[in-house]
Amino acid sequence: MIQRNTIRMAAALAMVSGLVACANNGGASGSLSSQTVMMSKTLDLRQCGHTSVGEGVAFLRAQLQQGGIDVLVATNTHDGRAYPAMCGGPTGDLGVFTIAKSQQTKAESLGYRVIQDRNQLGK
Repeated sequence: MIQRNTIRMAAALAMVSGLVACANNGGASGSLSSQTVMMSKTLDLRQCGHTSVGEGVAFLRAQLQQGGIDVLVATNTHDGRAYPAMCGGPTGDLGVFTIAKSQQTKAESLGYRVIQDRNQLGK
């Protein structure tokens, strides 16, 4: 599962990198990465639960959009912690969203946290 999440995150980062390259080649001032920020929030999923990771990410994406925040990239990862296997226990799944830096404060007011080090995702 962690490997699948790592692949998804790598694909999302590759997509953002491609957008950065296009922006820089198009003569836009500043890079896309300096204008965006990655935010995360727990999906609050439970082991043996009936909600899928995809449904959790979709719910959080809708929450951001209802708050007036444009989501550029939405994916998921794991917090990297080990959890005992038991029904009702946490899964450690996180929703990860790339948004405009100008909307960071709004997202923080909804409980999202800035991802400081992208290399720590999924570890």
